Amino acid sequence: MEVIKANPESIIEIFQKLYVIPEYQRPYSWDEDKCYELWSDIVDKYEEEKNKQSST
Repeated sequence: MEVIKANPESIIEIFQKLYVIPEYQRPYSWDEDKCYELWSDIVDKYEEEKNKQSST
C-alpha cells in the first residue's frame, strides 16, 4: 500500500502548479454555493497568511 505524505505549502505554491483530473474521476457536481464557500475559504486563508507575514 502506498503511503501518502503531506507537506505544507503556501497558497501561492498551490496555485503555481498544474493539476490534471484523470478522466476516471466522478464528474464535477458542486453548485454555485459550494464553489463560493471553497473560494471564500481560500481567500480567508490567504489573507490570514498575508497578515502573519506582514506582522513579523
